[in-house]
Amino acid sequence: MNSDMDSYKTLLRGAGLLFIGIFASKILNYIFRFIVARSFTPSEYGLFALGTAIIGLFMAIALLGLPSGVSRYISEYRTRKEYDKLRGTITFSLKLVTISSIIITICLYLSSNYIESFFMKDGLSQVIKILCIGMPFYIIFTLVINMFYGFQKSEYVTISGYLSENILKVTIILILVFIGFNGTALPMTWTMTAIIVFLIALYFLQVKTFPFIGIKEKFIEPRKELLVFSLPLIFVSTMWIILQWTDTIMLGYFMTSKDVAIYEMVLSAGKIVLMFATMFSVVFMPLITSLYTNNKTKEIEAIYKSTTKWITVVSLPICIYFLIFPKMTIQLLFGSQYLEGASVLIILSIGYLIHAIMFLGGSFLAALKYSRLQMIIVIITGILNILLNYYLIPIYGIIGSAIATSISFILWKTTETILAYKITKIHPLSIDLLKAFIAAAILSVLVKYLIAPFVNNLYSYAIFSLIFFGSYILFTILIKCFDKNDAESIELILKKSPLKIPYIDILLNWIRK
Repeated sequence: MNSDMDSYKTLLRGAGLLFIGIFASKILNYIFRFIVARSFTPSEYGLFALGTAIIGLFMAIALLGLPSGVSRYISEYRTRKEYDKLRGTITFSLKLVTISSIIITICLYLSSNYIESFFMKDGLSQVIKILCIGMPFYIIFTLVINMFYGFQKSEYVTISGYLSENILKVTIILILVFIGFNGTALPMTWTMTAIIVFLIALYFLQVKTFPFIGIKEKFIEPRKELLVFSLPLIFVSTMWIILQWTDTIMLGYFMTSKDVAIYEMVLSAGKIVLMFATMFSVVFMPLITSLYTNNKTKEIEAIYKSTTKWITVVSLPICIYFLIFPKMTIQLLFGSQYLEGASVLIILSIGYLIHAIMFLGGSFLAALKYSRLQMIIVIITGILNILLNYYLIPIYGIIGSAIATSISFILWKTTETILAYKITKIHPLSIDLLKAFIAAAILSVLVKYLIAPFVNNLYSYAIFSLIFFGSYILFTILIKCFDKNDAESIELILKKSPLKIPYIDILLNWIRK
């Protein structure tokens, strides 16, 4: 098999494992939200959501931009077999982040009363103080997860980063609700989960991946190289968190805790559209780094286009279904008290779809060491997001926040993709993307006018969902959205899967023609 296919194998092996983890974690996450929606008031959840948004901002600062740096340099040193620098990268980054996380956590804990006064939300200080206990553990856990990406150990990301975290969240919240805890059960769940997943991830790094504690071999800490790459990414990661949490934080300032809760719940549903882009991007960046190190430009272009196609093909039908059935989706996931967010789901789905299609542009720039350029793009986008939210929230409320977030996210990733093309003359677009949109457009019209009138309960929603997604997959195959490399990829996935799909050989032969 040629080298292109070998790269596909590497990508799919990692993405396939991540898919299992992300898919399972999404189910567990929505079970968690289902429990929360029915066990706590929207005001209680809104207070917790605002607290985690504030915590997330401080976590980004404490990480010092190192997650992307360690992922990239671990991949590079591993490819070059420079194990002394590899071990030095791990030890140096862990020491630095441990110190910064402790300092930032203490500052946040001492400032919690002032933050509560600023937002004028009673109880916010208590939520922040509980979250601060788990904050250093979650910060280090985040760094270790990015180390696994560099080692291309997707199985450990899946186990510790997706499965363990979400299983623990569901289990702990059920126990605390059963015992009779009030709204403090939410930050307590987050904190206890953070401590346990930190221990799990550290075990997999030290015992299963690359031992670094108690090793007497000499190692080199590439401090300057790592910091020169990573420090500009402090602004990138901080602005990324601002992009993620600006809407929540500013809603917390201008609107009620209930509005924050409705927006946050619906936002979590809209992010399903981004799920596959996230899944592929974390495997894509280390792989592209490895290919770039070996000057394999043609393979980079092939992987870039193919991965973007897969992201688009999978994300499109999810977005369309949210556009056609927003209220039914919210009712199924969160209950009727969150139905006010139907318009928000429509707006965010469109924004996240375009964001997903262009998602890999940033990973491409990071692999090529254009971290400063990313910094400038994200800072500009973050400022724009703040200004849009500041202007639109007082006028349109949660709908204004959704508009601001969608515009910012679209401009951010589109700019990165365009600049990546200017630098490399490689772009992610292909005729197959157009075919996917044609298939989605035709089926969406059929669903809207022939199926939607009959979807009046959750049972019919589930049945027609299966019909829609099945028809979409079949249609994309028939109009040849996929090529022979994709056929090999599908076959590779199916060999690892216990599922037996009828007539799959016929479809694969059709793709290969």
